[in-house]
Amino acid sequence: MGSTYSHMVFVPPTPPTYEVNENQELKYYRVRNNEAVSVAFVKVGSHESKVSGKKIPLAVFRAPSSGGIGKEHFTLLYAHGNGEDLGLVASYVEQLCTDCDVTVVAYDYTGYGAAQTRPEKTPDSGSKSEKVGAECSEKAFYSDAEAAYDFCVSTLKVPFNRLVLVGRSIGSGPTTHLASTREAAATILISPLASCVRVVMNIKRTMFFDMFANIDKVASIGCPILIVHGKEDEVVPFSHAAMLVERINSAPNPVRLETLFLDDVGHNDMELSHQPAMHEFYRNFLDSLEPDRSYAPKPKTKK
Repeated sequence: MGSTYSHMVFVPPTPPTYEVNENQELKYYRVRNNEAVSVAFVKVGSHESKVSGKKIPLAVFRAPSSGGIGKEHFTLLYAHGNGEDLGLVASYVEQLCTDCDVTVVAYDYTGYGAAQTRPEKTPDSGSKSEKVGAECSEKAFYSDAEAAYDFCVSTLKVPFNRLVLVGRSIGSGPTTHLASTREAAATILISPLASCVRVVMNIKRTMFFDMFANIDKVASIGCPILIVHGKEDEVVPFSHAAMLVERINSAPNPVRLETLFLDDVGHNDMELSHQPAMHEFYRNFLDSLEPDRSYAPKPKTKK
């Protein structure tokens, strides 16, 4: 059941929608406007997903008017949805940078994009791709998110009070994991899951085989939260947002919570039909955050 369940949950684009060249550390892929964007490969080495030499790709996108990463500039760590990789989200992320005047660090999960394969040099100076061999899993997603977070903090030197965690759909899982265990300025959850099993079953308690049980973690988030959801979402029902809101508001010392619930909007047409309004809402939310303040996770609470 476990293998079948995992194959139902994890749906990476195959083959990947972008290419990586043969350079050793800093590599490039092509976004839709044909501009090369640098891609760094970061080592992943925690949880049970640890694999010798395992790395995931992440890309840094900056707004045209951006002064770079610093005290006055927000950096969004973006975890994309299922059925996506860096190539598919590149154009959207570029627009997000421009509209909100932010830097976005987007990353692929184990088994997604260039984390499915890696470039290998050949004697004739050509290159080919080989399988990495790492399998998709919930724990791998969490390890990947931690590696991307550490890259933002340690390599890019993003201050905690300028780091905002963002996750869409299945990406709400690793993002909620980070927000409930790491320090940040804010968290934005777009079409978030309460848990995977709750997508198909109406249950009160989390089952032992469930994945991405955000419902059991959101009460530990210590930073301000924005939840965005379409009321006609056919993939992750709107009831998931309602469950998360209830859990956040019922926690001791509830954090600041804002919501953007969109009428007549589904799961995959949200950005198509409401992108300008959504990005304006994001920017206003970011502008409203307390300057120079970050938030550590709250102590774990019993469900």
